[in-house]
Amino acid sequence: MNKPRIPIALQQAVMRCLREKLQLARRHFAVEFPEPSIAYQQRGT
Repeated sequence: MNKPRIPIALQQAVMRCLREKLQLARRHFAVEFPEPSIAYQQRGT
């Protein structure tokens, strides 16, 4: 059975938003936070 795929444009939008919020947190706390990795695989049903 084929798994539904997340559109590339949506993945890019999520990463763009994540990077913006991460940069905001870095400036606010003056701490370097590592960029998390995101997996777009559904788990469970």
